[in-house]
Amino acid sequence: MDINKRIYNHIPGLCRFIRTSTGIIENGSAGMVLVSELNIALITSGYARNQGINNIIGAVFLYNFTDNNYYEAKKLKIKGFNLQFFIPYGIDAYVSRGRVTVYITNSYQNNDTVEVFQLDYHRLILIHRKTINDNKFRNLADIAIVGADRFIVTNYAYCRKGWLQNVELSMQSYFGSIVYYDGRQGIYLENENV
Repeated sequence: MDINKRIYNHIPGLCRFIRTSTGIIENGSAGMVLVSELNIALITSGYARNQGINNIIGAVFLYNFTDNNYYEAKKLKIKGFNLQFFIPYGIDAYVSRGRVTVYITNSYQNNDTVEVFQLDYHRLILIHRKTINDNKFRNLADIAIVGADRFIVTNYAYCRKGWLQNVELSMQSYFGSIVYYDGRQGIYLENENV
């Protein structure tokens, strides 16, 4: 009967497309992270390339909430990393002493990695610092930062790209995993294959 039920009516406001200088964010956007210290959001783009569309270049966009009159996200320049090998998916940021370190899961061919960048907020540049690789990074999806170079990642499947992965996904098997990276190596937190 719901006699004591209280319902709050909440209307969030108008929804709008976030635009870029070339239109809307296209080619698949899989990850977004709020960096509350700077009042910005970072958005990955280009995951469609992982699905066999080869003419796409991965990118990261910055949306500034304080300067949202035009609802425009700005594409960040990426220095020190070959964009030919960049298929971004999950993203998270670690802020320490005013420095923003950005961690992005990268799904290039058969080598899933975590790419580490330093954000230069004023010049709109991501500077590549290093690549973190581990044999437990199989099909990286999302990432959650725990501390400097310590994070948790999810693998959405066990088999790498190709027909075996299609069989695994079509059978709705639970072979994904959760991996904790402690700064030196990956450790399974949850794994159905062990």
